[in-house]
Amino acid sequence: MKSLRVQLWRSAAAVMALLATSLWLIGHLILDQTLTSLLETRLQHDAETLLAAVHWQDDKPVFDRSGLAGVYEQVRSGHYYVVETDDGGRFRSRSL
Repeated sequence: MKSLRVQLWRSAAAVMALLATSLWLIGHLILDQTLTSLLETRLQHDAETLLAAVHWQDDKPVFDRSGLAGVYEQVRSGHYYVVETDDGGRFRSRSL
């Protein structure tokens, strides 16, 4: 028969392992949700910024990069874009 001390230690170890696993899982889920939300927000903002740089001239869309934020011109800024037009034109950020 096992002593009471051994049984208590095993029970405590099992509870601690369960608690640690639960906390890790909750932390992982919260971090994943936060990063996903942050990435979606950033991509939405970048898309809106690039869309604002497009205006219409003679019933054709024209991409005007002069109104874009400087972050798109900084190397390794993490903000990149490539805009391709129907006539084969291509506009890309300096950082690409």
